[in-house]
Amino acid sequence: MEAAALETALEAYIKMREYPMGKVMNALRLALTGAASGLGIAAILSFIGRREFARRMGFAAERLGRI
Repeated sequence: MEAAALETALEAYIKMREYPMGKVMNALRLALTGAASGLGIAAILSFIGRREFARRMGFAAERLGRI
């Protein structure tokens, strides 16, 4: 999936679920990079790749007790 398409799909999902966009994006960014501000999620994914993205999200979920 292209970065722009990923960003659009992610934003659409967040809006559909009526989650606060800024809070969700900041939480994702924090889980992926350790910082709440910075690059967009699609840019981060393009740098780290899908496997690392999935690994970091799994680690964050485990740390939060969601698994």
